[in-house]
Amino acid sequence: MIHSTVHDTPNSSVIHARTIPARTDHFEFFFGLYKNLLSQYFRQTLGWDDAFRRAAFRLSYPIDRCVAIVTESDALCGVLVTQPHDENAIEIALLLIDPAFQCKGIGMQVLQRVCDMASDSRLDVRLQTFRSNERASRFYLRHGFEIVDQDEHYLFFRKRCIKTFP
Repeated sequence: MIHSTVHDTPNSSVIHARTIPARTDHFEFFFGLYKNLLSQYFRQTLGWDDAFRRAAFRLSYPIDRCVAIVTESDALCGVLVTQPHDENAIEIALLLIDPAFQCKGIGMQVLQRVCDMASDSRLDVRLQTFRSNERASRFYLRHGFEIVDQDEHYLFFRKRCIKTFP
């Protein structure tokens, strides 16, 4: 798990964020983000039943694997879940930023921190998004990820996070 402060180049529109261990009382915030940001894509593909998705969320993203993303003023603004993908990669299983905090550099900071951690361990970063989630796809492509596979509902991304030394 990642628990650290993440900073970006100074910019008045950038909000600096850090990650902290998730607590049980964060669950409703995390599930609310999940529902708010992803239910439209589930409805287009696999369907959305609130009780089923809540139970599936608890099983797929147990609170002890979640990391809360908070601002410098400790406001909850997102959730991150990473897990081993295979011996060569870390998977970002979930990265959600509250819409009130989007376009402020937070997602980029968290993504960079995951890539730094992967690079330190000589691992790639992998993730998937709904095919219909064009905004997420553009975000990952803009940050150096490539589409390596796809199926009926998902795009699968990979980024090689190799540090180069002068």
